Amino acid sequence: RGESLPDVILYTSGTTAKPKGVMLEESQFDTNCTGFLEHLNFVPEDRVIVALPLFHSFGNIMALVLLRTGATLILLKQFQPKTILESIAQHKATILPLVPTIYSFLVQLYARGGYDVSSLRYCISGGASLPEALLKRVEEGLGVTVIEGYGLTETSPVIAVNTMKDGSVPGSVGPVLPNVELDIVDESGKPVKQGEVGEIRVRGETVMKGYWNKSDETAQTISADGWLRTGDLGHLDEKKRLFISAGRIKDLIIRAGENVSPLAIENALMSHPAISEVAAVGIADERVGEKVKVFAVLREGAQATEQELKELCRKKLPAFMTPDMFQFMESLPKTATGKILKSDLRNIK
Repeated sequence: RGESLPDVILYTSGTTAKPKGVMLEESQFDTNCTGFLEHLNFVPEDRVIVALPLFHSFGNIMALVLLRTGATLILLKQFQPKTILESIAQHKATILPLVPTIYSFLVQLYARGGYDVSSLRYCISGGASLPEALLKRVEEGLGVTVIEGYGLTETSPVIAVNTMKDGSVPGSVGPVLPNVELDIVDESGKPVKQGEVGEIRVRGETVMKGYWNKSDETAQTISADGWLRTGDLGHLDEKKRLFISAGRIKDLIIRAGENVSPLAIENALMSHPAISEVAAVGIADERVGEKVKVFAVLREGAQATEQELKELCRKKLPAFMTPDMFQFMESLPKTATGKILKSDLRNIK
């Protein structure tokens, strides 16, 4: 790659830090498209709703994949469930890629009736972890398979995605793409055993050149031998499928010396029929270091109490993961791409 200028600079979502410009080349997108198409089936007859902004890597790669296959790209101006459902019916869309938060509201709206989604072949979920309970709601509600993937802006972007053969595998984001090397390491950087949780590292042709005008942060993220630290915790199963086990390292809550996974809490709470959206964060506490606070959005017309939700967590999780407090919200703060802004939630009193 040398010192050549990047072909494109895409910015990260900025959910854990200030957005950074990621330097990428056209050849990296081309390689990523090739690998993506080996896992998923796109044909020229497909009509794909893209409500994702094209300045985001997820929307960007979907557009490029459709150009490669000659399929029809249906761009929407509004990132709204009602507009998406109306467009599926109007254009007889066959594939729908979205982020989990939008799927949650989409299924609620669809359940009221009046929308035809029978043309859909399958859905794709990416951009954030998809709780197993929400996966089930979407598949049962819309009557289609949801295929989950995982990636970063820094990796052009797709790292792994479930295949058409496997379909949806609860909790798994699938095997890695061709030309992507992945391992799981402990805090010292040593590979862990199969099934053990550690930080996900990636190496290969699709790894970014670096962050624009941020050489120090680039050096902290990419090692001298080309391994990119994702900052995400995961594990591999016996079939080499990747599971995002505990979310982002920066989001881990340290409570009385115990590592509390916000993702585990969120997955447990999403199994409650009244929950539409949920986010768990750590709040500074002098006695235990951090307390666990949950922000929850209830489905329209549904009810749930704090005690009821705590009891659910006690049944599904170790005792030390039970949240200390709940705050019910009308909505959660999000980025333009639909990711929940936990940094904003931590500042809410």
